Amino acid sequence: MEVPVLNILSNSTVQAVVLEEVRQIQLKDPALEKELGKALDTLAGSRNQEKKPLTLTFQGDGKRRIRAGYLVETPIWKTSYRLVLPSEKEAQGFLQGWAIIENQTDNDWEGVNLSLVSGRPISFIQDLYQPIYVPRQVYQPRDEAFLLSLSRKVLDDKMERGSAMMRKSKGDGVIVGSAPMVPGEGQMAGRPRRTHSEFSDMDSDGFGPSESLAAGYGSAGGSAMPAPPASAPPEPIDIASSVSAAAMAGEVGELFQYQIGSVDLPRQRSAMLPIVTDKTKVERLSLYNQSVLADHPLLGARLTNTTGKHLQQGPITVFDEGAYAGDSRIENLPGSQHALLSFGIDQMVKVQATHVSQESRIMTGKIYNGVLEITNKRIASQDYVIQNHDKKDREILIEHPVRPGWNLANGLTPIEKTETLYRFSVPVVSGSTKTLTVKQEIIESQTIALIPADIGILEVYSQQGEIPQPIRTALAKAFEMRKSLMELERQLSTRGEKIAAITEEQKRIRDNMTAGIDKQSDYYTRLLTKLNQQETEIEQIQAEMTRLQADIETQRKALEDYILKLDLQ
Repeated sequence: MEVPVLNILSNSTVQAVVLEEVRQIQLKDPALEKELGKALDTLAGSRNQEKKPLTLTFQGDGKRRIRAGYLVETPIWKTSYRLVLPSEKEAQGFLQGWAIIENQTDNDWEGVNLSLVSGRPISFIQDLYQPIYVPRQVYQPRDEAFLLSLSRKVLDDKMERGSAMMRKSKGDGVIVGSAPMVPGEGQMAGRPRRTHSEFSDMDSDGFGPSESLAAGYGSAGGSAMPAPPASAPPEPIDIASSVSAAAMAGEVGELFQYQIGSVDLPRQRSAMLPIVTDKTKVERLSLYNQSVLADHPLLGARLTNTTGKHLQQGPITVFDEGAYAGDSRIENLPGSQHALLSFGIDQMVKVQATHVSQESRIMTGKIYNGVLEITNKRIASQDYVIQNHDKKDREILIEHPVRPGWNLANGLTPIEKTETLYRFSVPVVSGSTKTLTVKQEIIESQTIALIPADIGILEVYSQQGEIPQPIRTALAKAFEMRKSLMELERQLSTRGEKIAAITEEQKRIRDNMTAGIDKQSDYYTRLLTKLNQQETEIEQIQAEMTRLQADIETQRKALEDYILKLDLQ
């Protein structure tokens, strides 16, 4: 059985002490006792990697009041809206918006001033506690080139891993918080402090916090900071002046923030804070897109942000005449910008979109360098037949796809154009039918090499009235020259076929003459005479073919020279 023993060296004497019998150890050397205490504190601190000691050192004489701030990573804040549509006599609706925030810290928020930033601030974190060593290259003699190259490869791998650790970052937003503001400095005097119950008990109309927390979008950021004692409200922390910097900072004008003062929120709880309660411009309409729904448009509205605030992206619950009408959503909407909302199917309006018809028209033509260039106009047309069965007049917004490179025809002007869609506003009176015709056109050019071109192409384009008369006259002459050339080629081909037929007949005659016929007979003499006649005929035909070949070459050269000299534009 092993027994743990502590060997103690004292005055050149070693004494063994059984640890099981030891009940207390006291160090008589104060310096040694202090060193042991530091070692134990370091060992205990290393067990908790989540907490690190922070020492603040101040230089100067006398007492002073210190206020320290810090950043805490928090979830992004989200938004949710309610839109009340205006009546027929009103031009403005009513928009309400809530910011959904979460206190995921270990501290209760008491009297916290929140700054909800609408934007995408750049943010990152760095591991400040992990030591980083820069590896140095090991010297190797020149005759160990292989080992040197191997050590360099290992060095490069280590440096790449070290750089990867330095590049780790996180960029989501934060919620910026500070202590309560003094009346007159951004907070209304006499305004009571909000409590969590005031923010969460807002479900009388079906818009409670549990529903809004499950839906919504947004990005922003900040930190939460508990307030100092209420007896002496301090000024907000000026981060720029708390540490002297060697560089100058500029104004960041692309972000929008909501300031909410004096918020109480227990830890690990959520709250809905009202940030928008304003009238805004809303126009009723029905939105039709054939690719979304072929027979009916969607009930919708054009929301123009006249609240003077930046509306963060999020869902919108739409109410019409006090009743629930549907749900929609918006993307980030700066001031004075508008967004189209769709929240239901308009069953009182029917739209029939016809198939797209296309036609092509010749506009003009020109000839240069032996090439005929024809300019065509292609037109694509589609009709939208709109039937309004409602008792009210309707504004129908038709979305028509944009053809890349095409332009609108027949003087039609959209009220809006995106990268992929035209939007046309069509007012339709109650109980009536209206048709919108959308035409798009494109101008295209087609080039035809005239020398090898088929004769039919020359004939067709020489008769097109849209082509200028000088070009049609030139094409007609080229057509006649090509026609004469083709006639010579036909005659040459006919004579060649005739020689082939005679040659075949001569083969038959020679076969008969070698089939044992008596050379002194009349039949043999007859066959021999016919062979002589055919040879004479072949010689005559060959002479004609030689003449025709020369005429063809002359005619072809004349045609090519004529076409190449044409310059009609």
